[in-house]
Amino acid sequence: MPSREAIDDVLQRVGLASISYYPEIHVDEPDYTVDVDVDWCVEPLTDLSVEQLRVVREAVGRAIIDPTAHRTALVQALLELAPTDS
Repeated sequence: MPSREAIDDVLQRVGLASISYYPEIHVDEPDYTVDVDVDWCVEPLTDLSVEQLRVVREAVGRAIIDPTAHRTALVQALLELAPTDS
């Protein structure tokens, strides 16, 4: 289970990646793939199952491309991983 700090780090990274993303990025940077940004964003998360990582990666990718439409799903996916505090 990732720490609260790791989850916060992921959210900050997604924010930075989404600010840098724009629809024409593939024209300006032909080698760009959103997977590179997704890899960087999920880097702080360790010890996730394959299924958990798949869900989070999908949510991160969608949030990078369209944060307004997908931030709620991203936060929900990350909250499900967060440790429960009393």
